[in-house]
Amino acid sequence: MFTLLGKIIKYCFYILIILIIILSVIPYLFSLNNKAADADYKPYPNSKFIKSATNSMHYRLFKPDTIENKIVLIHGFSGSTFCYRNNFESLISNKTLVIALDLPPYGFSNKESDANYNDTTILSLIHNAIQQTDDEIKSNSAWVIAGHSLGAMYAAKLVTQHPALFKKQIFIDGFLQTYRKLVLISS
Repeated sequence: MFTLLGKIIKYCFYILIILIIILSVIPYLFSLNNKAADADYKPYPNSKFIKSATNSMHYRLFKPDTIENKIVLIHGFSGSTFCYRNNFESLISNKTLVIALDLPPYGFSNKESDANYNDTTILSLIHNAIQQTDDEIKSNSAWVIAGHSLGAMYAAKLVTQHPALFKKQIFIDGFLQTYRKLVLISS
């Protein structure tokens, strides 16, 4: 009796181990790279994409009826446009045009292993999104740029490269290096 029960338990244990192994391996058989990207896919109704040779950056554009101010919001490490979700309505109601970025490889921006994620490429994508928006709304007025954490570093670098494009900078809990650069920029 006990030998039969022992054999049943032993076989159930082996079957359980085999199932765990199979279920652990199955996700690796389905590559996301093989999926054809839908050219019209937009995660939000106001989503836009800007592309370079190796990257695609997602951003959201919020346009009020009347534009008095313009702001670029850059999220922190491993964040996305979702980080600023509680700020959009207030900014729009105060007649502020808003660009909220998904820095690559976060949010809905591309995450390909062969993409180029260096600072030059990312800063170029941000600058191109700003220029594209200015062309779209036919405006040359200066922007406010706000960066949180990692985004503060990109904000400081962008202001250093294009000082005439921005009238104010906002750093939200940025890296120490960003504050050092800010002191150098303002002195």
